[in-house]
Amino acid sequence: FWVSLHHFPIEDISKTLSNISTMIKPGGLLFLFEPNGKFLPRYLIYNTPLKKLVYYDEERPVFIHDLASILYSLQLEPLFISGHNPPYNPIYLKKLPGGLIFFPFIEILYQVERLFNLYKKPWWNIKKQNKSFQKLMNYAGLYTLAIFKMGKNHKEII
Repeated sequence: FWVSLHHFPIEDISKTLSNISTMIKPGGLLFLFEPNGKFLPRYLIYNTPLKKLVYYDEERPVFIHDLASILYSLQLEPLFISGHNPPYNPIYLKKLPGGLIFFPFIEILYQVERLFNLYKKPWWNIKKQNKSFQKLMNYAGLYTLAIFKMGKNHKEII
């Protein structure tokens, strides 16, 4: 899922993940890249009139730990979960009604994360990650990237 689940009605997310899990082979991977519901500025924007400047539809924040609970019950185990600040296109942001307000903040977070990544342990191994950095990125990451692996005892339907 690449920036898509946050558009689903809440009641459909669990059903969708359950259906997807039936298509993943034992040892297969599921990638999620969604807006981080714990990202403090996003939380503030969702709860103020600024929401209309950035979000045009009824999207909602995605809390990766809620998704992880659902996925764990479906025999998917997390390999990697981290907040990220991908680079944003300034031309795109300038077209948003409030984009110029947000761009400097987003760019600073992106550059700070790039600096931290120079010293970070291998990003693909959740067991070797710097725990303090990961806690910080839970709140400072604009998006969450999560990779889950299907357990070997899972029997796919397809």
